[in-house]
Amino acid sequence: MAKEFERRKFIKGMAAFGATLLAAESAGASPLRYFKPMNIDNPLAHYPDRNWEKVYRNLFKPDSHFVFLCAPNDTHNCLLKTM
Repeated sequence: MAKEFERRKFIKGMAAFGATLLAAESAGASPLRYFKPMNIDNPLAHYPDRNWEKVYRNLFKPDSHFVFLCAPNDTHNCLLKTM
């Protein structure tokens, strides 16, 4: 039998977690103190690799061929390759 997940228990747990983080932050034991803020004027110029944009733009570019399944009234389920 699966355990029952109750909203009330979740909210209490998250409140306890937040209180723990707040206490750790005020005591200076937070791991967030190791992060340093960055000042970047133009984030797009600073972005390290933008090759993903070409793939994104060509996602719906028509191909020279495609394969489809002819199944509405065909009981053989023929695969057809078009050019």
